[in-house]
This record gives sequence, C-alpha cells and structure tokens, in this order.
Amino acid sequence: MEGLTLTMDNQVGFGHIMGSFLKRGESEDITLYLNEKSYKAKNVNVNFNTEFKRNKDTLHICYSKNGELVRALRTCFSRSFSYVKTIKIVINPSEP
Repeated sequence: MEGLTLTMDNQVGFGHIMGSFLKRGESEDITLYLNEKSYKAKNVNVNFNTEFKRNKDTLHICYSKNGELVRALRTCFSRSFSYVKTIKIVINPSEP
C-alpha cells in the first residue's frame, strides 16, 4: 500500500468533512475525487507502538501501490514525481 499523511492542521477539517473522527487503530473506506474522477482509498488512524510515546493521532490516506489513483496522482503531479524520482536515484543509485 502507498499513502500520504495528513498534517495536524488538516486532520480536524478532514474529520469534520467525514462526519466522524477515527480512534487509533481504526480505518474506513473512503472515496477521493481528483479531476472529476473518483478513486477508492482507506482512511487509517495509525496505531503506533507505545514505545514511540506518541500523544497525537496520525492519519494516513492509503491506496493501492499500482492502482488508478497512483497513476492519476503521478500524472497530475508529474513534475514533483520526476523530481522525487531523481532525488531517490541520487541518494541511492542501486534502487530502481
């Protein structure tokens, strides 16, 4: 699974839009909309190990690594994707 993390500033607004706030360890299926198309994803409140001593929630939007949403995001953010790919190659040239 691929995904992105919602910043603390965006978590409250996202929870209000969703109509609920997930407890740690909970998840729910969601639909994301990009360029007038819908994509299936999952909203996950990550339940970190207690050894990390986290006192704030971390929300991840998770989606299939090879799914349509990834392709749509790569197309929409092609310049950013190319930049990140280039940086990864510079940092670790042995990884594809």
